[in-house]
Amino acid sequence: MNGTALSADEAAISANAPNGHSHESSTTPSSPSAISSSAVQALLDRVKLVLLAMQRASWEQGLCAQALYELDPIGNLALIRGLAFDMIARSDELGRLGVLLNGVDPSSLDFCAIGECLVFLHLQERDTVWLTAARSLVGYIRRTASRSFEGLLEHRAGELWVDALYMLPGALVACGASWNQDSLIFEGFQQIDGYQRYLRNAQTGLWSQSWDIDNHTVVRPEHLSTGQGWAMAGCVRVLALLPPIGWEKEAYIVSQNVLHTLRSSLKYQRDDGLFHFQLEDPTSFVETTSAVMYAYVVYSLVLLDLLSPESEEVAAADRMREAVVGRVDKYGYLRGCVLARKDSHEHNLDGQGTSVEGQAFLIMALNAWLRSKAKSRHNPVSVSAAATAAAAPAPSAAIPQPEPRTPVDDIHMRLQAPGGPELMRSLMESPMSAMYEEV
Repeated sequence: MNGTALSADEAAISANAPNGHSHESSTTPSSPSAISSSAVQALLDRVKLVLLAMQRASWEQGLCAQALYELDPIGNLALIRGLAFDMIARSDELGRLGVLLNGVDPSSLDFCAIGECLVFLHLQERDTVWLTAARSLVGYIRRTASRSFEGLLEHRAGELWVDALYMLPGALVACGASWNQDSLIFEGFQQIDGYQRYLRNAQTGLWSQSWDIDNHTVVRPEHLSTGQGWAMAGCVRVLALLPPIGWEKEAYIVSQNVLHTLRSSLKYQRDDGLFHFQLEDPTSFVETTSAVMYAYVVYSLVLLDLLSPESEEVAAADRMREAVVGRVDKYGYLRGCVLARKDSHEHNLDGQGTSVEGQAFLIMALNAWLRSKAKSRHNPVSVSAAATAAAAPAPSAAIPQPEPRTPVDDIHMRLQAPGGPELMRSLMESPMSAMYEEV
């Protein structure tokens, strides 16, 4: 496979070139900021196709579904449904979804990455199979998953991993907001707070990779670029899913911590827009996964009104976006991604590495960028709620299109409608509400 990276304009041209071959260009390619929306959409289509062709573990399956959901929840509904259903089909007896593939997934929390999509599918289709799967996820977390003596959920046996901040809190908040269960939202914030006490440096805001609970020590103290990405992206998901009232204090603390981590990470951005795998170590390899993670975080913070479109952070994210778009090859693979081996030795295959995380976050970053450019059309309560605003074509007048419903839309619509509080009480007293009872 030819791994030669294409510029943004070359990538757009090669999408229409015969046999996937790009045309040679003797001119300097224009900035991705200046290319047409159709060229960006063509790039997204190729990246998405590659993502769907990749072999995936439980968290990668959930991340893949999340990327498609944020990109276009209705247009990708069949794909999201298929990804989620296969996770149900590969569940173990404990209730963990998608873990029976090539052995047993050793993580207790990775599969939770599918949580928001399960809630979306149930709200969209009203098929109890999705509600049952979401309740299975929550039931495993509450009753079966291993915890530290403080009640922190272990990501791997006896260890806390920063990755868990993406996998778990968003799923808990999505379920809690949709089912009107504040205890689940509170649990999400508890886990974020507990993890940061052990893994986050209060002075710099940077996260270490993992903590050994039994030996009470940091296993990997280095600040990995992707570790910061998992932490920030997970917290952004939580902020986007919160109900509009009742959690202002918690949301403020999380948002300030995200901004602190982001600004500390950006101090290590290279001139080419990318980052070293170990942020502070210029001798470690350069990779692209963190750049798409950080860009996604920045553009999402713009959508949440937590950053100005004219901020230094957005300018940094634009450099990241241009760098990674220029490293998408003619087939749609983002090159230079981090790969992890079983011996925990990460590498990027001399700049040719590919990964599900890289593909998925590239989709989410480009989509968030498009939506941030059309910010006036965005709903500040939920990042995902406006997923089709900029990326999806206008629906045909002849074929009515259903409005996508996000996990928090259901409760918001009820409360905002005339007689909302009374209606909410009657719904909670109806037989249907028995399915939403405390898990």
